[in-house]
Amino acid sequence: MARRSSGLHNGFLDSSCYMQNNGKILNEQQLKNLENHKYSSSGTTILDKYFQIWWNLVVSFCPSWLAPNTITVVGLLFNIAGTMTLLYYCPTATETAPRWCWLFNAVCLFVYQTLDAIDGKQARKTGNSSPLGELFDHGCDSISMVMVTMNLFVMYQTGSEPGMMVLASLINNGGFYLAHWATYTTGECLNFFGADWNSNIIVFFKENFNFHHLT
Repeated sequence: MARRSSGLHNGFLDSSCYMQNNGKILNEQQLKNLENHKYSSSGTTILDKYFQIWWNLVVSFCPSWLAPNTITVVGLLFNIAGTMTLLYYCPTATETAPRWCWLFNAVCLFVYQTLDAIDGKQARKTGNSSPLGELFDHGCDSISMVMVTMNLFVMYQTGSEPGMMVLASLINNGGFYLAHWATYTTGECLNFFGADWNSNIIVFFKENFNFHHLT
C-alpha cells in the first residue's frame, strides 16, 4: 500500500524550517494538507454498538451553543482529577488507596470516556467539525494516556518495580502512538484495539514475570 503523506511532519523537527517559513511552524503546503484532512475510521470493538446508544443519548442533551472543544477539555479535567486523587494517597505507587478513590477514579474515567466519544458527535451536530478540532482532541487524549498509565502504576503497585513501570509505559503509550501512526500511513483510524487490550497485556506480564531484579 502506498504511504499516505500529509506533509505535516516535514521539517517539523528541523530548526531551519522556522527561517524558511518566516517564523511559522507550518508552511503553506502543510497548512493546506491540514485543511484538507478528512477524519476516517474503521473497525469497532465488541461494546461499541451498545455504547453508541448511551453516547447518542448524552449528545442529544448538549445545547447547540456548547463548543466541542469545551467537552474535550472537561473530559480531560475529569481524567486528571481521578488520577491526581490516586496519586495523593499513593505518591510512590506502593501504597494502598482508599476504596472510595477507586470508585471516584472509575466515575471520572467513565465521564472522560463518554465526553471523549461525544465531542466529535457534537461537532458534527453543530457544524463545527474541523481537522484542528480533531488535532486538539487527540492532543488531549495523549495527556489522558499518561493519566491512565499512572492509574495502572497505582493499581498494580509497581512503584518498587521500575522494570514493570517502563514496560507498562511502553505498552500503554506505545499502543496509542502506533494507532496514530497507522492513521498517518493508511488514512484511517483503526478502532479494533483500545486501552483495555493494552491493560490486559500489562496484567499478563505483571502476573507472570518478576521485574524486581530490574533496578
